[in-house]
Amino acid sequence: MTRTVVRRQLVLDLDERAAPGKLVPVEYRRLLGNHDCRSADGFVHPYSSREAARADRPWPVVDPYDSGKDIADDRDCIVPSRT
Repeated sequence: MTRTVVRRQLVLDLDERAAPGKLVPVEYRRLLGNHDCRSADGFVHPYSSREAARADRPWPVVDPYDSGKDIADDRDCIVPSRT
């Protein structure tokens, strides 16, 4: 069994001049943990525990469940500190 952690952050704006009464997407960020980020086909490719132990994962180690912080602009992939 393996677990991939996906966290998304969507910022919406109520812009009454551009779209009266509608929410307008302003910013979208995502964070993927325990995922092979070298794949760019739009699918999530989770690592099994054996693959994760052997894989070169140059991404920072981050707690994926810490929702008290915003997702960094330049980060999509992490190595989860816990699952």
